[in-house]
Amino acid sequence: MRVLIIITVSLLFLSASGYGQGGARKAVAAQKAIYFYSFATQVDWPEKFKSGNFVIGVYGDKELFQQLVSKLSSSKRGSQPFKIVEFNSPDDIGECHILYVDETKSDVISSKRKILKTNSTLVITSKKGVLVDGSIINFVYPSNRTMFELSKSNATKSKLVIGKQISSLAVEVQ
Repeated sequence: MRVLIIITVSLLFLSASGYGQGGARKAVAAQKAIYFYSFATQVDWPEKFKSGNFVIGVYGDKELFQQLVSKLSSSKRGSQPFKIVEFNSPDDIGECHILYVDETKSDVISSKRKILKTNSTLVITSKKGVLVDGSIINFVYPSNRTMFELSKSNATKSKLVIGKQISSLAVEVQ
């Protein structure tokens, strides 16, 4: 419940903070970054992924990468410090706990599906229909708020356990 209240208040603050039209992309990236912290703390990874850095990779969205660095670089997931990595090509994509793939780059998910499952990577996207390609969380925008849909079956295939609070926040669960 506490996480839900924090997310709601944070999103309301961001909506009212006056980013203006020119900063709309920055506002959306800031909203997503808030969700990433919640996802990182409300998803359970297999034991072998619970030591060392907690790696969040971003492919194709420089603004989100910058927001994640700004908001999470000095934080931890339990005892794991966050490490934010920007991938510039599909070949650069390596092991990470969370991987965000921009809608313009979403074709990479199909080609990397097997390795992402093996590494128990929480794949997050922002393109309609990408859950069928292996994404686990997909941001959607039915209004001017950032929301998400969730594929529990894809999470299970990647050996990830999604927390109840995340499931309750999703606008659609598959």
